[in-house]
Amino acid sequence: MIADEKVYLSRMKKSMTKEEKLFFLNYLNMQDFDAVVDYGGADGTLLSIVKDFVRPDCELYCIDNYDYGITDNRITYGDETQAMGWTIGKKYLLIFSSVLHEMMELPKLDLIWGAQAVAIRDMYFDKLLVDEPHRREIEAIKARVNNAYSTYATPTLADAYQLLLKYTYEENYKKESTEDYFGNLAKSLIDRLFVWQKKFKCLCHQTYILPYIKERVKKDWGIEMKYPTHLKSLWVREAK
Repeated sequence: MIADEKVYLSRMKKSMTKEEKLFFLNYLNMQDFDAVVDYGGADGTLLSIVKDFVRPDCELYCIDNYDYGITDNRITYGDETQAMGWTIGKKYLLIFSSVLHEMMELPKLDLIWGAQAVAIRDMYFDKLLVDEPHRREIEAIKARVNNAYSTYATPTLADAYQLLLKYTYEENYKKESTEDYFGNLAKSLIDRLFVWQKKFKCLCHQTYILPYIKERVKKDWGIEMKYPTHLKSLWVREAK
């Protein structure tokens, strides 16, 4: 449950830029699509921006389990099964924006396979980073940040970096602190469905640290973040 919905949605909107959640606009001709599906689209903010780049007849679908009260009449709100029906015969872009880390399993594969393009932007951490060589870094983060967040355990480097992302959510910290930001479902989707199956080609793939997070952590705690915390990846269906 979101404690402060207005603050939560406000934070989401700050990253609605072509460098972040709208990065796919730099690579795709949005006029090509019959529909755009935003999986986990919350209050429809992303789609309300995207509508200015698509054709007037392009359908906009928002999938979300939580009703944020979408008021834009261009946007159709529904669930995963409904979206599969709506997109039959359509050339559509499927967007996963900061939602896969909240999920326990991949979405319905037919919805993914049917897409012309899939855009993914989410949190990420390299699980190949072994903790022991970074023990001093882990302890330093724990010593500086855990004075204020003593109940948050940081036994691993990934845990320590999650804390650096979560402490800024003052209003919704209780909810955010229980989430596993680095479940890496986004990476699993990319590896399993795109890299192995080779039905899509990659237009963009990047791992990085959010600049404003890196700056705030440096300012608040004097900690220099070194390891990527996010990824953005764009895949388009190969021509037959």
